[in-house]
Amino acid sequence: MTTPLTAQQLASLLDILADPEHPSFIQALDRLTELDVSTLTPELATSLQARLQNTIAHLTETSTLTAQQLTNLRRGNQALKSYGSK
Repeated sequence: MTTPLTAQQLASLLDILADPEHPSFIQALDRLTELDVSTLTPELATSLQARLQNTIAHLTETSTLTAQQLTNLRRGNQALKSYGSK
């Protein structure tokens, strides 16, 4: 089990996910798949979900990820969307 993200770590993750060309983008995706959304406030989940939605749209167009990576992104996005709407 991973430790919850601090506000600073989450901000960094959001910045990295907003830039698919970032050298740490794949590591940020891996960290996202380990993220327990219940450790976030609904507001943070909504913020992360909005950034992730934009990233998914970009990556779907550019096809820079594997199908499995895109599936993981979409699953994370849905979990954040569900949690953020509570």
